[in-house]
Amino acid sequence: MADYQTTMKDLLGNLKTLLSAETTSGTLQGIKQIKRGILPPVTQLPLITLLPQEQTYPQFRSGGLATIDFQIEMVVVTNVRRKDDIYNAHNHIDAAMEKIRDNRTVPDSSGNPTVFNVEFGEIEVSDDREAASVRMNFQGEEILPARTISSTITNNPTPLAVLTKLYDKINALKNVSANKLRSVHKEEWDDSFTKMCPSVTVNLETVSDPTFTSGRDSPQIEFSVSVYSQVGKASDQMLLNHLDLVNVVKKEIQRNVNLDGLARDSLIDGISHAQTLANNDLLYSSNITMTVMTRHDK
Repeated sequence: MADYQTTMKDLLGNLKTLLSAETTSGTLQGIKQIKRGILPPVTQLPLITLLPQEQTYPQFRSGGLATIDFQIEMVVVTNVRRKDDIYNAHNHIDAAMEKIRDNRTVPDSSGNPTVFNVEFGEIEVSDDREAASVRMNFQGEEILPARTISSTITNNPTPLAVLTKLYDKINALKNVSANKLRSVHKEEWDDSFTKMCPSVTVNLETVSDPTFTSGRDSPQIEFSVSVYSQVGKASDQMLLNHLDLVNVVKKEIQRNVNLDGLARDSLIDGISHAQTLANNDLLYSSNITMTVMTRHDK
C-alpha cells in the first residue's frame, strides 16, 4: 500500500508487531503476550489485547481516496493479587502508549507509514476487570474500489426495491469460496442464524424527508449491513478472518454505489465492531451503516 493507507486488520497487525518488540528488552518487559481480539479461557498474564471498535468515514473524498478514523481499544489484563498489580497494569498501558506516540505513523514491515495521526483517550483502570484500557483513534486513508455506475437512474424506486437490490449484491458474494460467507438474511439478526455463520443481515433503518438536488427531490434511505462470525477458540486468526469478510462486504457496497441505477449515489458512514452472545456462542459482529440517495420525479 502507499503511505498512510491501511485497513483495520493491517493496523491491528502493525500495532501488535510494534508492541511485541518491547516485550523482550524494552519498556514492556513482563508482558507475556500481545493479542488481537477476545481472550481464550486460558492465557498467560499479564498481556495486552487490541480490540477493533469503530471506523468512521468523514464526508471527504479526493482522488479516489477516503479519509478514515480507526478507533481501537488497547487493554492490559493482569492477575490482581496485590494492590501493586493494578498499578502495574496502568504502568504497562502507559508504556505502550508512549511506544505508539514515538511511532505515531505505525509503520508496516517495510517501514512505510500507514496512518498520519493518533489521539488517545483517558486510561481507565478497573479492579473488577483486573485490567487497564485506553481508546486510541488513528487517522488514515483508503483507496476506494472502482465504482460501477449505471448509465440511467430509476425514478421513484421503493425502499423495498432498493433493499432487495442491496441484498442481491451481497448475497452474490456467497458464490466466491474465498469469502467463506455462508448465509445472507434480509431481516434482523436471529439467534438461529448462529449455525449458519459467517452470516450477513441487511436491514432498512429509516427513510428521510427528501432533499432538493438538481431540480428533483432526493430521498435518503439509511441501511445497516451486519456481519457475524463465530469466535471459536478465540485465536487471533478468527478475528482476522472476520475483518477480511467485513472488508469484502464493504468493498462490494462501495463498488456498487448506485445499485444498478436504483440509487443516485450511496456512501458508507461507518463501521462499528463488537462482540455479542447468541445461543451461548460468542460472535464477532460488525455493523456497516450506509446512506442511499434515490431520485424522485414529481
